[in-house]
Amino acid sequence: WGFGFFLFVLLTEVFFFVWVLRSRFFPDTPSLIRQKWPLRIRLILTVLTAVILGLAACYAIWSNPILRLINFPVLVILMLMQYLIMHRIGTHDWDQLFFWLEAGLSLPVRPFHCLSQIRSVLPRPNRQTHLPERQKKAGKQIGAVLFGILIALPLLLVAGSLLSAADAVFAERLAQLKTWFDGLSLSLLARQSLLAILLAPFVFSIMESGRQQKQIVTDLPMSGGLFTQPGDIRQTAKIVMITILIAVNSLYLFFAVIQFQYLTGAIQAMLPEHLTYAEYARSGFFELLAISLLNLALLTVSIRLADREHRSGLALRLLVLLLTGCSFIQWLSAMTRMRLYVTAYGLTRLRFLSTAFMWLILALFIILILREFISRLPLFKLSVTAAVAAFLVLNAISPDLRIAQYNIEWYQNAADQSVKLDVPYLQELSDDALTALLPLLNDPDPAVAGSIKEHLNSKYDELQQINWQNLNLSQWMTRKALDDMLDN
Repeated sequence: WGFGFFLFVLLTEVFFFVWVLRSRFFPDTPSLIRQKWPLRIRLILTVLTAVILGLAACYAIWSNPILRLINFPVLVILMLMQYLIMHRIGTHDWDQLFFWLEAGLSLPVRPFHCLSQIRSVLPRPNRQTHLPERQKKAGKQIGAVLFGILIALPLLLVAGSLLSAADAVFAERLAQLKTWFDGLSLSLLARQSLLAILLAPFVFSIMESGRQQKQIVTDLPMSGGLFTQPGDIRQTAKIVMITILIAVNSLYLFFAVIQFQYLTGAIQAMLPEHLTYAEYARSGFFELLAISLLNLALLTVSIRLADREHRSGLALRLLVLLLTGCSFIQWLSAMTRMRLYVTAYGLTRLRFLSTAFMWLILALFIILILREFISRLPLFKLSVTAAVAAFLVLNAISPDLRIAQYNIEWYQNAADQSVKLDVPYLQELSDDALTALLPLLNDPDPAVAGSIKEHLNSKYDELQQINWQNLNLSQWMTRKALDDMLDN
């Protein structure tokens, strides 16, 4: 799950493109490369490939278990998108229902879709006589290379022994290489090879199904559902939405008037009477987060379901803008409550990730406002793009490291000497946070310094035993930093 996982995804991407772009092994079927991907498809594939490799690279950089858990299904979804777009399966764009129905059915169906066609690539008696001259020549060349490798192996052993005896430095490097080879597990290699052989037919079926551009979902026309209904139904939808928005906005305005003192108090870091930081922040943030999600759903339905024609359309637009304004006030209140909570008690994963999610909600609100005035704006595509971009940023900034750095700085700069650092919580964070703990080795509190020292010693022993496939950059840098401390 470290560098090895990134290498797996990288090789999978290479295999995808090689399979699609090369047709010499399938002369009976036209190659997709000859169909000339349009510029739009090339741009989408470029962005998708960059995002997939970026998320996979996070496994080789960080150790955060929560993000690793979330990254995996996101990677599967993005690779399914890439698969369908790359092979140009179907006529529906990726913001339409049938595209995602095709993607969802691809996982259980395509591994068996072309399984019977695997015999076309298996060796057959006298098949060599029917091969084109170019393939016969390529086969002879491969055979010659393998024969040359077979002869070169004993020569390398003899020459390596002689050079090792002649030069001590070369002998030391060769010994390190031998140690690395000794660390390889032949039993693990045998199990992985057997697994690869068992999965190979299903992988072939998936790739061949895409290469032949076979569809699972029947190519039905998109009627648009409620978005292209007759005028009387659209008018009814507008009246329904206007009624709902009037009721909701009335409640939100009443809430804003009653809570105005508290909202402004949160912005000014002032507390309501008879409430502590924890009671004020904890009782408000997550409820307001849920309200923000509800508002997001209401705005999406209001914008997508009904048009803006006639006076009823104008009234609906005003109500949507009023709901957006109320939503922004609630978002601001939630964020300031969280700021108070973090200032008083420090950061945790839940607080960090919840805050990051609130920033994504703000971006989605902005997209909805733009869509209200620009009817041709691709709402679904922009929302998905914003979510994926936010997810990439979240992976890149290493939450566990930021949490540890903030809490240590908050503890060291606290004016109140009674503030205590939650050392057990810092020790629960992933290996990404280990480098941030190093300054605590010199902490004035001997209990803190001793606990951190014991934790780093145990982690150092664990890091020394991690093999290269499971190692990531964060762990390697931590191990190097601890090595340097031991040397000094």
